[in-house]
Amino acid sequence: MRNLNRTVYLFFGMLVVVVGMACEGAKVQERLFGLEIREQALIQGESVLRVNQDDTVTIVVAADEHVFFHLHGYDITKEAKPGSPATLEFAATATGSFPFTIHAGEEAHDHDAASESCETALPSGVPVPTIQLTVSAGEKPGEIHATVDLENFTLGSAPESPELVHGHWHLFLDGELKGMYEHPEATVVVGDAGEYQVMATLTNSQHCSYGVNTMTTIVVEEGASGMGMDMSMEEKDEVELGRLEVQPR
Repeated sequence: MRNLNRTVYLFFGMLVVVVGMACEGAKVQERLFGLEIREQALIQGESVLRVNQDDTVTIVVAADEHVFFHLHGYDITKEAKPGSPATLEFAATATGSFPFTIHAGEEAHDHDAASESCETALPSGVPVPTIQLTVSAGEKPGEIHATVDLENFTLGSAPESPELVHGHWHLFLDGELKGMYEHPEATVVVGDAGEYQVMATLTNSQHCSYGVNTMTTIVVEEGASGMGMDMSMEEKDEVELGRLEVQPR
């Protein structure tokens, strides 16, 4: 026999049915959660989502504005827009306590969409931009602070002068995109200790690289996995809404 639990959420006039199913005698469950966000606060849905290791998890996120929803630890990021909820689907293989956060505004881009590489040429006659990258360990386990020093490049949606190109910069760890920024400082969190290759590259507003990048390495002495800590990438920009608690099976 199969037990079927239904929870109904009304997201801005759109009916979303969240179904939880558990097979008797089965070790793995399908766990589905609905979250509704208004004014960057969680108004519907549990702030602590409890699952067991290896459960299949789906999180549906509805919001009243364009937000960037991030599940730390699992490093899953999706966009949610009014009338267009985000859906996160994954297997809960890692145990521990993992914050989920949002931040809104111009930086609320979709990491997955931007991961598709594209390149663009610098406009004719403009000075060639340069980028320098400095990285250091943070105070908390697994934190990596990155700072870029730019010349002939404006961070933001408009150039300071017509002679300069503008856009934002992308941060990569071991070739994986971790974030996109319109300010010169960023903090990311890694789960495991070890040596990481850190790269920063300059892009236009469509996430296409200008071919200007720099690279360095850093050794992380202690990772954040299993620490049960706040692993916010950018505490000043992100709002923590709750946590995913994954218990060992």
